[in-house]
Amino acid sequence: MAVQTAKILDHYPELLGWLCLLNAPRLFSATWVAVRRIINEVTANKVKFITCSKDDGYKPYLEHELGDEMASWLVEEIKENALPENKYKKKYWEWINIDGTVKEHDARGTKSYVSSEYFISPVVRKFCQSLSLKQ
Repeated sequence: MAVQTAKILDHYPELLGWLCLLNAPRLFSATWVAVRRIINEVTANKVKFITCSKDDGYKPYLEHELGDEMASWLVEEIKENALPENKYKKKYWEWINIDGTVKEHDARGTKSYVSSEYFISPVVRKFCQSLSLKQ
């Protein structure tokens, strides 16, 4: 698989803007040392490993790379996804609670993205109770 990835990146190296691996297992970072040798250097330099024991300790690095809004959204998304009650049950397309209030964190993306002309909701009405409510 690593060789196939390297071949793809040889032909399409600029498809990757930046890749951040947060708290990746040590085995993965050890494998990266070997894989990095066969990947274009420009592309390999776009891959960053961040290890941090605090839940939001990597936020300053993310803010530097992505800006405050995206970093804040990403940190909240990571925290929410780590909750045991969300495992296999999270409805990423739901932005409104059952009582009609807007969720504090919108898993569909940052507020500026979701409210932009670029966001298109691919959710079919029958699969989402919140579509019957106003955003």
